[in-house]
Amino acid sequence: MFPSEAGTPLDPSNLRRQFSLVATAAGIDGPFNPYTARHTAASLFIDAGASLDQVADLLGDDLRTVVLHYRHRVRPIVEIAGEG
Repeated sequence: MFPSEAGTPLDPSNLRRQFSLVATAAGIDGPFNPYTARHTAASLFIDAGASLDQVADLLGDDLRTVVLHYRHRVRPIVEIAGEG
C-alpha cells in the first residue's frame, strides 16, 4: 500500500517516521502514526452517525474489534445527554 521510491514495500519504521513528519508539518502535536489515524477515523465516523457495522466494514475488521479497540468517545456523554 505504501511503496518506497524503488517500488518495494516500505519498511514499517520508515512509514511511521513519514507519518510523524507529515503530522508535524500539519500542526498535529504528539505521537501520530497509522494506528492513531485508524483509531481517529473510526471514532469520527461513529460520532458522525455511521453504524458500527459500517465502520467494521470500512476497517476490514469484525464488529467486536471495532467495539473493543476502535470506538473512542469524541464528545462528552453529558453533552450528548443534554441534546435529548
